[in-house]
Amino acid sequence: MDIALGNVPSSALDNTDNVIFTEGELAKKVQYSDMKTDIVGNANLSTASQTAKEAINELNQDLLDSVGYGVISGGVVTAQSTPNMTVQVSACTYKTSTGARKTAVANSSLVVSSADATNPRIDIVYINSSGVISYLQGTAAVSPIVPTTPSGGFLLAQINVSANATSVTNSNIADMRKILISTDYLNAQLSEKANQNLLINGSPSVWQRGTSFNNVQQYTADRWFYVCYTSSPQGSLTKDVDNSIKITNFNTNQNFIEQIIETNLGEKLAGRKVTLSAEIKVTGMTQGSLFLQLLSSVGIDSINYTGAVTDKLIINQSDISSDYKKFTLTATLPTTLKTLVPQIGSANAIGSGMVNSNCIVNIRNIKLELGSIATPFAPRLYAEELAMCKRYYQVLPTGLAFADCFLGANYIDFYVPLSVTLRVNPTLVPSSGAAFRILNKTTISYDDAFTGPTMSVYTPFGLNLRMTKPSHGITNATFWASVGTLALDAEIY
Repeated sequence: MDIALGNVPSSALDNTDNVIFTEGELAKKVQYSDMKTDIVGNANLSTASQTAKEAINELNQDLLDSVGYGVISGGVVTAQSTPNMTVQVSACTYKTSTGARKTAVANSSLVVSSADATNPRIDIVYINSSGVISYLQGTAAVSPIVPTTPSGGFLLAQINVSANATSVTNSNIADMRKILISTDYLNAQLSEKANQNLLINGSPSVWQRGTSFNNVQQYTADRWFYVCYTSSPQGSLTKDVDNSIKITNFNTNQNFIEQIIETNLGEKLAGRKVTLSAEIKVTGMTQGSLFLQLLSSVGIDSINYTGAVTDKLIINQSDISSDYKKFTLTATLPTTLKTLVPQIGSANAIGSGMVNSNCIVNIRNIKLELGSIATPFAPRLYAEELAMCKRYYQVLPTGLAFADCFLGANYIDFYVPLSVTLRVNPTLVPSSGAAFRILNKTTISYDDAFTGPTMSVYTPFGLNLRMTKPSHGITNATFWASVGTLALDAEIY
């Protein structure tokens, strides 16, 4: 089953509206219905009105329904709008432990027995073995216990009935439903618990440029630029064993990381409330402070410090821990925002100044999200994170070879397809000591008198690498990255 993915679903349970099929819908529909038959054992789901995308979604739900039991929807027990000794129970679709899918009819006025004059009790609402919403009175006692759900029954709620109670309110009702995870339920729960991360590579899991950087001011982990300038760059940043960003060898001016968010997203955040969060652990800190900062710039895909607005959280020595601790900053961004830049680290001009040079700071699980609550960090799949990073930076590895696509008298062009469209026309960055050779396929020999490569043509789908040699005379050639790599850099600087 060959498919080409557009926006890759974040899990197998996601809606597949963004999946693009490379062949006709009907052909794929039949194949996916066969998959359902093989895995779930149900009849083919292929129908004249059902597309392949619908087939996949139904397959996902059937796979979920094939294991476990519980409430699929409904079965909610609530008090009356004017509380009395009855409760309302909504219709309930549920799956039994035997695998049967059933529906119980709603009951708008389920009677609760009169309260005991002396002691409280606990009653239950359940669906009986015949699929009828039912009520079972407990035994009043100083310390009442929950009655046992009758055999074949399905528990929905407990009702705490106080001594001499004359009505049941929602505060007396405890929801006891076992929820069967469905696609809709799972998506709803995830959306409540974890907002989308507006940053790329927040873990960080992608390190295309390497994992150790000393006394250089540059991009390190993908999308994270290391600022470490004093009279010259000074500071160390490495990938630690837990994949965190580890900063050491602090200078006396500034050592921090930042991610420049593109204007096409920054403008959408203008005037909005956002929260920046990160997990940070610190060892050996004896002076200064750290910070979380949101720098709002009016520059287009750039930091324009003129008129820039900053919101910051100062992290003092009393706030830190040698174990990871989550720090959060919430701010309402200016309406003039163009480019937003989250920054984390230490600077002489912020808070209590620079930390000591031998301080060690680890940073991970960095997240920017809408709203005022820092929801849990949910890492993306590595492949998804890498694809997002490749919009800004891609590496053509050692050993890669490309056939010629155009032969000029003094040059040869080689077409390089791109797996991800770059943000802008890239800069070609050969690694140190890189060597690129031209194979004359007619003579089966290498011609090392060519210079380059340079980029002659760029499209969203690929680019032409040009190797140059006056009057080369070659009619059939291959480009070979024999030593080192060639990076395509489209980052924001």
